This record gives sequence, structure tokens and C-alpha cells, in this order.
Amino acid sequence: MEHEQARKDWAANFVAACVAKGISVVGITDHHDAAFVPYIQEAAESSETSVLVYPGVEITCADDAQALVIVDPSQIDLLKKLLLMLPGVMPAHDHDESTCEIQPTNWTVAELHAAVSEDPLLQEACLFFPHFGNEGEHKTLNKAGHQTRFAGLLTDGVYTETPYDQLAPEALDKAFGKIEEWGDRRRAILVTGDSRSETFERLGHHKCWIKLGENSLEALRQALLADEARIAYRDSRVD
Repeated sequence: MEHEQARKDWAANFVAACVAKGISVVGITDHHDAAFVPYIQEAAESSETSVLVYPGVEITCADDAQALVIVDPSQIDLLKKLLLMLPGVMPAHDHDESTCEIQPTNWTVAELHAAVSEDPLLQEACLFFPHFGNEGEHKTLNKAGHQTRFAGLLTDGVYTETPYDQLAPEALDKAFGKIEEWGDRRRAILVTGDSRSETFERLGHHKCWIKLGENSLEALRQALLADEARIAYRDSRVD
């Protein structure tokens, strides 16, 4: 009971921190684990100020790269299905005090993307974001030798933990489909922050405003497709 209350208290504090920082949309992704998402969704539903929670998981792949998989807020159970599909990964039970030991799945990023894209339940219900920061960063696909693999990913977005104004021009050109060997597909860039501290000082530290038409995964998908008009990296919301 005490453990359960501690989770609820943490989730309530997290949502309160989002409200205090003016954050109205947040993605919750943990390594190979989605146990905390329902607590944060419940806290968000109880908040007087609206906070939209996109459930997701962070997956470390066999080719030393990471990806985020985001699902519709109403379809959190799909994350459990995805976690049970991952070869080489045994997810922790939802009520375990700590998450599972973080081991990479036996799938590469390309194999993970293919598995999501080919599954009849997941293919239309998920958004897939490979990590793509500056060349050589930790767990990024932006490394020498990954260009063919990246070009073959039919994704509409990538994510990075680097502030947008610190991304190298070459990294931007690769993500935006301007370097032929990295593919000609434009991919929107989501700038994320890794907010692990109980004081939430990194929450919203890297600015990324997204204009959404509604509270759904499809709204996020449409924002990715029109990123030049609907995603901004500055201190104020998109006009």
C-alpha cells in the first residue's frame, strides 16, 4: 500500500511540475517498461489544468541505437504487447519496486521498426521515433555506417536529447532528407529531455512546442507531417 501511494504521489508531483512549467503535452517513456504510465495518466485526469499524456516506451536495440514508440493515449495496453514481442527482453511486472535490468533487445532498429509496421494491431496505433542527434552521440542512428539503415526507415519523425539550436547543420540535413545517402524523406525532429530527478529541473528544459488539433495519436502524426508549420523550438507556443 505504501509503495502504491508513493507512485501516486510521484505522478501527482510530476503533473503539477508540468502545469507549473506550462507543459500541456508530455510523452512518458521508460526503458523497456510502461508501469508508471497509468499513474501519470490518472494524475493528469485529476489535474485542473489539462495535461495530455502520450504513453510510450524507450527501446535499446542491438545496433547500439535507441528508439521511442508512442501509442494513442487510449491504447496503453499496446505497450505491453510490444514489450512482450521484444526478443531478449523480459519486462518487469507492473508492481515490481524497480524496472527490469536494461539489456538491448536482439532486434536492430530496422528490425524493431519492421515488427511494429507489420503487426496488424500496432502498425496504425504507434509512432516510431529513432534517436537522431549529432553524429556519434550516445545511442543515436547518426553514425557512420547507419545511413542505409536510416534511409530505409519509413518514419515521419526522429527524437533527440540535444537542443535544436545545438544540432549540427549536417544532422539537420540528414533528418530533413537533404543528403541523398541518408534518404530523401523529411522527418520532423522532437527535442526531448530526460527528466529523472525528483525535482524535475530538466522537465521542459529543451523547448519543443507542438500544435495539435486534438488529443490523439493522429493529431501528433499530422503535426509531424507539417512540422515546419506546427513544431517550433522557442520559448513561446506556436502561434
